[in-house]
Amino acid sequence: MKLRIAIVSDIHAPGSAENPELRGELAESLLLRAINRFNRWIKPDAAIICGI
Repeated sequence: MKLRIAIVSDIHAPGSAENPELRGELAESLLLRAINRFNRWIKPDAAIICGI
């Protein structure tokens, strides 16, 4: 049996300390894009997200 695992780590969003909410929104957007691409192209059985 083959198990396909996708791993993404260290998703950092550009931003500044003055506006942490914007940085959080950008990080969330980058994470969602990564997950959508995994699901579309790699189609993993499991995904591991490290170091957000």
